[in-house]
Amino acid sequence: LSWDGTTRLLGVLSRQTSRAAVVREEAAAFPVALPEAERSGIEAWVGRVLAAAGHERGFAHVEFILTADGPELVEINRRIGGALVGEVLCRTLRTNVYTAMTDEALGRRPALLDAPLDTEGPAYGFVLVYPERPGVLKGWLGLDELAAFPGSVEWFPVREPGESVVHVGDQRGCTGMVLAE
Repeated sequence: LSWDGTTRLLGVLSRQTSRAAVVREEAAAFPVALPEAERSGIEAWVGRVLAAAGHERGFAHVEFILTADGPELVEINRRIGGALVGEVLCRTLRTNVYTAMTDEALGRRPALLDAPLDTEGPAYGFVLVYPERPGVLKGWLGLDELAAFPGSVEWFPVREPGESVVHVGDQRGCTGMVLAE
């Protein structure tokens, strides 16, 4: 989250993608537990990257690969990450991060930039569910078994049975997500 030269790292998310030739997001976990020095280094690096890109205000998610030589930039998106990223930010940090969007829209410095962050919140993982092939979604198998898994497990459908699923090679084919605390 940035405001006029100040950038605050709200956390680092680990993202797993499928193998080439079809590269789509399969799963993610938040927050990644990093030693404080490494986290501070990434926060400073993200601030420099966003400043170099001309990003002055609002949310951004900076995708990078952590190499032996430090972070390597993949891309910058001027928004909160997709899928359930905003949800896990809110739950883990125990605050509604979307209020910062309201602050920004009203021309106010987001309070989230200066408020103490609750870093003791729970960790989450989520898996994106895709069909094996294009077609009409009939439904899902196994949803009634989610309660048997440890922790708090929730289902977030993003499509309804009867919908056509044309693309299965990227996020457009996602039919739902399983979130686990």
